[in-house]
Amino acid sequence: MNTITNILNPDLAKAVAELGHFDTLVVADCGLPLPSIGPKVIDLSVKRGMPTFGDVLQLIAGELAVTEMIVANEIKGNSVALDEVEKAAKIIGELARKRDDKKADPKILYKTHDELKALTHKPECKYIVRTGDKTPYANVILVADVAF
Repeated sequence: MNTITNILNPDLAKAVAELGHFDTLVVADCGLPLPSIGPKVIDLSVKRGMPTFGDVLQLIAGELAVTEMIVANEIKGNSVALDEVEKAAKIIGELARKRDDKKADPKILYKTHDELKALTHKPECKYIVRTGDKTPYANVILVADVAF
């Protein structure tokens, strides 16, 4: 169980707090297709561009223990979204080192965009957090680690 200190949205705070080892949470742009059944969708979008993928990802990164981050190969052509993922990986790594010196930054794994979308239909995908970001391929699957 994760301890929440900075997330004000009650649905998002609950989602982060209850994720277990190997459960996944997706932070998505406003264009990612949402499964009709399966994970709970937490829609934070207010308007196009608000909130941003980076804002939401950084907030979650400061609260959630993560072992892997899965992104689409296509993100490599989009430095803005990839920069946000790399920043979040550093935040997650710093958080992990505060708990245990032996932990490292989470692995960033690359899949095709179709493979990433398919992972949102797996039973371990508990939540999809939809942002208002319109940046293509600004999606990441966070694989929860243990918070101790």
